[in-house]
Amino acid sequence: TGDQCDQFEDPAGQPFLTCATDNTTNRWNGTMDVTLPTKGDAGFAFSGELQNGTLGNVAAKAEFGHTVPLEEGVYLKSIAAGVCLTPAPLQIRGQAVISALPLGSEEAVEVDGSFHYVDAANGQPWSITLQRGLTMFDHHIADGTLSLDGDDALDVGFDAHVQLPSDDVDAASVDGIRALRLHRTARHTILAWDGSRLASRYEVSATSTEGYQRLYVSPATCRVVSLPASPSSTSVSVTITPIGANGRRGGAAGLRLPVRRVRAGAKAAHPVAGVPRSRCG
Repeated sequence: TGDQCDQFEDPAGQPFLTCATDNTTNRWNGTMDVTLPTKGDAGFAFSGELQNGTLGNVAAKAEFGHTVPLEEGVYLKSIAAGVCLTPAPLQIRGQAVISALPLGSEEAVEVDGSFHYVDAANGQPWSITLQRGLTMFDHHIADGTLSLDGDDALDVGFDAHVQLPSDDVDAASVDGIRALRLHRTARHTILAWDGSRLASRYEVSATSTEGYQRLYVSPATCRVVSLPASPSSTSVSVTITPIGANGRRGGAAGLRLPVRRVRAGAKAAHPVAGVPRSRCG
């Protein structure tokens, strides 16, 4: 047995790969992060673990700085890949980061894209997640995700990491939706969000290609809504607008579930991560 070393971080500041751990095995793990004495902070990072003398997981990242131009002012900043082999589930993740408009030691804009595959294990279906992130002036401000699993559950969402207004700005204004997720299986379409701390209610509209449109006005404590079931052959679009006690409307947020064919007998939706269960709406 042994302590678990943190892997090198992704652009959002999270460990690049989090693998399952078996505390009954003898483990040796380590992380190495090397910055080369070159312009643009090029370097590499490596993480790995041995379990009972066999490879349990490994991940590696290459940082290129400004040495790999894609076009004028745009560079391939880094690539990373990793795999969790044992214990189950098998996981595979890959990521690339592109930077633009370098200003001294910082980039004005960084865009990262990744995929993450988790194999079926312990009664859970396989899943694959595509993710994109946006960083501006070294501040990671937004992520968008699209996930699909072996139960034909489809999940889309975004998370914004900047909250406006701040406490020293007009307290009567209403900030926007910071996170929004849509989750659909053959039986359910669940909408969940993390909204404004100043909103007294939310205006929620849902429209599908079949033509239905419904409006929900929920109290501020209600942030999970079960939408009418929709066939996978239709797309569903939703828009949420926070409304303050003074009637002022905040910034709206919207997402769209694309058309997807769902096989018969698909299981009900899994709970939406990070959002409490609720029957409101």
